[in-house]
Amino acid sequence: MFFVPLEALTVTLTRGSKLTASDGAANDQFGNSVSVSGSRAVVGSPHDGGSSGSAYVFERSSDGTWSEVSKLTASDGGNVGWFGIGVSVSGNRIIVGSPFHDGDGSDVGSAHVFERSSDGTWSEVSKLT
Repeated sequence: MFFVPLEALTVTLTRGSKLTASDGAANDQFGNSVSVSGSRAVVGSPHDGGSSGSAYVFERSSDGTWSEVSKLTASDGGNVGWFGIGVSVSGNRIIVGSPFHDGDGSDVGSAHVFERSSDGTWSEVSKLT
């Protein structure tokens, strides 16, 4: 077995970009959840709009800068859903969790699936309960 003393390890971190919501406000909890796939990032903001929540989609351009390209919200709205408390992106699909969404009962929760179309717009294609 081979051990490397911690003193021998050197890690250099550099700061890249700082992502912010175009309409961010105090207590939105932007950044509560983050997922990155290639040149796409999704950032959850579960208290945006009270506690309805949202998720923001960012894309990195060839020069390395990141731009907000979409703001996702649940198609059926709802309050106190905490939409965006969990996010995941893979290619042209994003799934966003909403644990306190009221569906068939109080706080049953749901997950919303979004897909990117060829024109670059994001649309909700499914709601999982």
